[in-house]
Amino acid sequence: MEASLEPRPRRARNVFRALGIEEEFIGSHLENYLLAIWVTTEGRKSARTNDIAQWLKVAPSSATEMLQKLAEEGYVDYTPYKGVRLTAKGYAMSVRVVRRHCIAERFLTDIVGVPPEDVHEQAHKLEHAFTDEVEQEICRMLNRPVDCPDDAIPIPKCFKPMTCDECIAEGDLLLTGVHKGASATVSHVASDDEAAVRRLIAMGFKPGLDVSVLDVVEGVLLVGVEERRVALSIGDASLIHVVTDSGPAVVF
Repeated sequence: MEASLEPRPRRARNVFRALGIEEEFIGSHLENYLLAIWVTTEGRKSARTNDIAQWLKVAPSSATEMLQKLAEEGYVDYTPYKGVRLTAKGYAMSVRVVRRHCIAERFLTDIVGVPPEDVHEQAHKLEHAFTDEVEQEICRMLNRPVDCPDDAIPIPKCFKPMTCDECIAEGDLLLTGVHKGASATVSHVASDDEAAVRRLIAMGFKPGLDVSVLDVVEGVLLVGVEERRVALSIGDASLIHVVTDSGPAVVF
């Protein structure tokens, strides 16, 4: 899979280093608290301990203990009986946590088909395994989702120094634009048609897959995938974004 993943932007790395945030996350338990603070703040300057505890389904005393730990590490400002607010360091980390949670929910809902009642809990388990590169590739594959599927939490923009449109278009082209006989590597699959995305992923068209264009016959693209030959309609092939050193030819 490494073949299609882009290096983490230098600007993003510098943002986190300047705020004292290490490359690795701070631990899944504390990440969940940052997510809870983000959600329960809802535009206010601070979040109440009881609201955080209720959102996480833990005892208020447990929430207080964890908030004190986050305060000691510089992620929040905590005042007993008054609440907690994110510091600049905490806000930057929260953006990462919230993005990964929402992207995980979108992936599980739109691609895997996890039921709505299960997606939140499953996303909690999955999000902690994401690297920045994997999160960005999934975001591209999902065609820039804007909110969580279960509670409509807006997905914060990532720290890449470009617009979402520029990110989607960066360094790739459609499979239909690859020369006959040329090889390419799948970058992502993007469409508003969730069923089409699921179908193509089930066929194996995932980021990092090496493919070759063998022929075009009567509106069908014949593609070599590993040791198989796969016939794709031009419509399906136009949903597959790839990277290649050969450059685009004619869009069929």
